[in-house]
Amino acid sequence: PRGRLIGSDFSSYFTEPDKAEAIYQRALAEGLTRDYPLSVRHISGRVTEVLCHATVYRNEAGEVQGVLASARDITERRQAERRRDFTNKLLALFARKTSAREYLEAAVEAIREWSGCEALGIRLADGHGALPYASSAGFEPEFLEAESWLSLHQDNCCCIRALKQVFEEQELAIVTSGGSYRCDDAIAFASKLPLAQQARYRGNCMKFGFASLAVVPVRYREEIIGVLHLADRRPSLFSPGDVEFLETMTPLIGDAVRWFETEAMLAEYWDHLEEEVKQRTGELEAANAKLRQ
Repeated sequence: PRGRLIGSDFSSYFTEPDKAEAIYQRALAEGLTRDYPLSVRHISGRVTEVLCHATVYRNEAGEVQGVLASARDITERRQAERRRDFTNKLLALFARKTSAREYLEAAVEAIREWSGCEALGIRLADGHGALPYASSAGFEPEFLEAESWLSLHQDNCCCIRALKQVFEEQELAIVTSGGSYRCDDAIAFASKLPLAQQARYRGNCMKFGFASLAVVPVRYREEIIGVLHLADRRPSLFSPGDVEFLETMTPLIGDAVRWFETEAMLAEYWDHLEEEVKQRTGELEAANAKLRQ
């Protein structure tokens, strides 16, 4: 509010007060400062990235009276840059890694770094009715022990429903148009449900204190082959825009998984073929040796 702002140390409204103070000192010394990067902390706690412009103003005698500063919100620009860098990194991983496991471990770390989330994992359907984590990071061992293997036929879980794209009526308000499950506070959400509906959740995410949850389908062409599971104890961490962006990225993961699986199958086939050739060559040599006797 105006009353609180006037008379206060304006530098204190930035995440780095010393850096903010430097812009004014520089303006006083040089007369002008352009495109100085800072982050403003809103009274609510929200942080906004800005570029500051500062210049001195003078009286009629030419004496410096103070500094006039303005800040331009560059949140969307920074988000676009981070998304571009993340996309390039995910594409580069595909070129550098030699196996599905190695790729998925690197992809998990890349997504975790980009999103800033506490824990995440990639679950892939195994073809035998289970949805295990193919790779994960940040989850406690006790959580993984309870959640590593999900039965597609017996368990109730938002991960399973995101894979099948069959959601509960009470979830429809928190399901994106791309079929992702996104909840700002899963603990509060579940606590308000009737007991019969609460039973439709395994509840381990809530038991371990994860408030922010997002489950994004991992697609290969028209097929959903797994899900990306993000979790954090801080509420409202995953914005709709971030989840929608991840929806455009998970097909890259699906393509990579299927490619590595095909490569592994081909390698196994060629190894088998090589053994067959060796065996047949040995049999032929043995037969020729008998003919020469």
